[in-house]
Amino acid sequence: MSHIKNFDVRLLLIVTTMIGMATLIASAFWRGAFRFRGGGRDSGQAMLVILAIGLVFTLIAFLVGPLMQLALSRDRESLADVSGVELTRNPVGLINALKKIEANDKPPERFNHAVAAMMIDNPEEHHGSFFSRLFDTHPPIQERIAALEKIASVQQT
Repeated sequence: MSHIKNFDVRLLLIVTTMIGMATLIASAFWRGAFRFRGGGRDSGQAMLVILAIGLVFTLIAFLVGPLMQLALSRDRESLADVSGVELTRNPVGLINALKKIEANDKPPERFNHAVAAMMIDNPEEHHGSFFSRLFDTHPPIQERIAALEKIASVQQT
């Protein structure tokens, strides 16, 4: 419910559309670079400009865009936790649920890596290094629990 309330799906659709547009623009510039046949004296400079634009959009489409999408996804999960507490007014219940998920360190019997992003937490992920966390779709459960415990301590006082 919190994801719906916070318009998370809409935001991620907009970001995904922008990444798709960058991909289409990059593709158009790369195709144009291979078909460009300049005959003038400035044709070399025009070719460099076309290649530079194609390279920039390629980097956005295949490197920056997906990393931004993953970072947004992690931030939205944290916001969803806080909104869930606001909706239920029961941070302890959400903390207990996350602790149960954290305790389950075995993947399901028929675990498919293609659907790992749809799980609340992938038991095969190890949130240790910076590089491994870079591609996580959810923040580590320990961080989520710590944030909710802060909220619970504020509510109790």
